[in-house]
Amino acid sequence: MNYKITRQNDISVVTFLGGIERGDKDLILKCCEDVLSHNVRSVVLFFKEVDSIDALALRDLTLLQHHIRQKNIRIRLTVINNNIRSFLIEKGIVRNGELNNSISEAIMAASRVS
Repeated sequence: MNYKITRQNDISVVTFLGGIERGDKDLILKCCEDVLSHNVRSVVLFFKEVDSIDALALRDLTLLQHHIRQKNIRIRLTVINNNIRSFLIEKGIVRNGELNNSISEAIMAASRVS
């Protein structure tokens, strides 16, 4: 797994690339620290080129979201791969109303957050 963070005004977009494995815990923690080091009001988690997620890595993804929410930062998610999308919904990683169909839709939704 790899990630890239871009910022647009008060929105951070975290783009995940590659498979997310249980051994990626430290990288997910670093991602969390990078996100929280900037004053933003929304974060878009963009699972762009993620083709697999190890079930053992779900806890780390959940903790990432938990730490972001603790700072009162809103989260939007976009998943390109339909199998990954279904997996995240099935495992309860995606909260109702946080999932968008495209990155542009997610950014627009994040910018509307009050």
